[in-house]
Amino acid sequence: MAYDYYTVWALANELKEALVGKDIYAANTRGEVLYMQLGDGSLLAECRRDGTLRLLTADRKRGPVTQGHGAERYLAGARVIDVGVAGRDRVIFLRLARENRRGERSYGSLFFELLSNRVACALTSERTGEILGAWGREDRIKIGQVYAPPTGLDRFLPGIDEEGLFIEKVVEGELINLGDICRRLLVGLDRQQMAELFYRSGLTPETDWDQENLHALWVAAEAMFHEAEEPNGYAYQLKQRWHFSALKPARLLEGSLVEVADSVSAVVSYTTRENGKAERTRRHRDMLHQLLRKELKSCRKKLAAMRADLKEAEKGSDWERKGHILLAQVDSVTPASQEVELKDIFDPDGKRRCRIVLNPQLSAVENAGHFLKKAQKFQRRETLLPERIKREEIVEKELAECEARLSDPDRDAREIEEWLENRGIRGKKSGDVSPRNGKRKEGQGAYPRQYTTSDGWTVLAGRNNKENDILTHKMAAQNDMWFHAHGYPGSHVILRREGRKEEPSKQSLGEAAGVAAFWSKGKSAKKVPVVYTLAKYVSKPKGGAPGQAIMKREKTIIVEPKVLAESKDSYKLNYVK
Repeated sequence: MAYDYYTVWALANELKEALVGKDIYAANTRGEVLYMQLGDGSLLAECRRDGTLRLLTADRKRGPVTQGHGAERYLAGARVIDVGVAGRDRVIFLRLARENRRGERSYGSLFFELLSNRVACALTSERTGEILGAWGREDRIKIGQVYAPPTGLDRFLPGIDEEGLFIEKVVEGELINLGDICRRLLVGLDRQQMAELFYRSGLTPETDWDQENLHALWVAAEAMFHEAEEPNGYAYQLKQRWHFSALKPARLLEGSLVEVADSVSAVVSYTTRENGKAERTRRHRDMLHQLLRKELKSCRKKLAAMRADLKEAEKGSDWERKGHILLAQVDSVTPASQEVELKDIFDPDGKRRCRIVLNPQLSAVENAGHFLKKAQKFQRRETLLPERIKREEIVEKELAECEARLSDPDRDAREIEEWLENRGIRGKKSGDVSPRNGKRKEGQGAYPRQYTTSDGWTVLAGRNNKENDILTHKMAAQNDMWFHAHGYPGSHVILRREGRKEEPSKQSLGEAAGVAAFWSKGKSAKKVPVVYTLAKYVSKPKGGAPGQAIMKREKTIIVEPKVLAESKDSYKLNYVK
């Protein structure tokens, strides 16, 4: 995702209205994200590769921000006194004022560079200009250096500048077509806004310039600038990827998928979320493709081996014949012989001879016994292999059909995943790397079902015994609530406290218990008893199998088996608590 100047300008106005006059109570960094708590809202700068700056308002719940001890300490206690765009480039600044214990005021600025595909943040001292804190783009922004934001002052901004000066600059220069002129002389246009500008002006980038089309281009750009003054945001989809803008994408055909919000921040968040979901879906399908190809290769290799064994098994009657011929004529065999030629007792004419290779270290009787044992082995194979081959051929056909269905982007991958899981074939999402039986590394790949109660508490339910084991004994915090259907095999269920000091409501307890009842063998019953206790009172018996648990201080609740709406997010074992 890329920011254009119009969107950055609109976002700066939005942030100015929301943040000026508010104090930063706390600031911290978690991973790639700088969090700041301001009054009843929060601001975050997410220094990701796709570049993201979002204002989180009251429509999204987030816990309090704990104070960091790095450069974030300079932000705590500061007041936002101004927000704007630095120069004429895609850089937003927050001007901050902070008082020390003696009442002396110092000033600084927090810059957000949105120039490329990676956002960069720099906290600077106004007195010295030095960088006090840096997030993202370490190659460009380093602590201790004097910061100079890119300004883009050599470019023109329609809506602010005079058209005549722009045309004079074009005349003086050596630029030929309108595309080069826009890229070199106009402020902060990304690829999408370039396309929008040319659509609105009725021109093309390849057009050679003249006074008339320069004027048309300027008028269209002016209209776009004034449109960005309106507090709207637009998210739209092109080539299966979402984009955001402060401007309505007029170039898109009527009926195109366009989401509208009353803020730029909202569409940035929406776009980030939708692109993230699409990327996760793509990776998931790629994983399934890889798993199917691997399983199909294994299946075909197994089939080839079984067919070869079956062909080899056809020799079983020959081994049996040699064993009986040898037993019938043991007196004719010289000890330690490597080879012998005997009369074929199965020849009705009695004329045919049979040559037999022997193990000289064995007696004639022992050699015969070896031949007969080998014959029995082949006979068993001959009996069993055709049915096994038939079953494996069915599997091969199903795998090939699954791979074909998965290649269709309109087909839901979940049915294929369920088919694989029902056959005991799991990919990385479920934790097993290998279908037939690669071992799962301890402590990896637990992805329980996730739900949210009416009160906003998170509920996790294990999908199998191994995942139950991981969920209960490794994922659950000591003060999380643990649930299990009493008297029925079923999922371990965790009601996550996630830092809350208050006890869960009766409603949340009942809903979590309902999930435990639903994912048990008692789900068809009208009412199911469910035991629950704190996770710290649940232990695993010594030498117990995966999923076995012993509980203390448990209580019982009678509930109707009922599942909640499944959350689209997912937990895995190594998440940060």
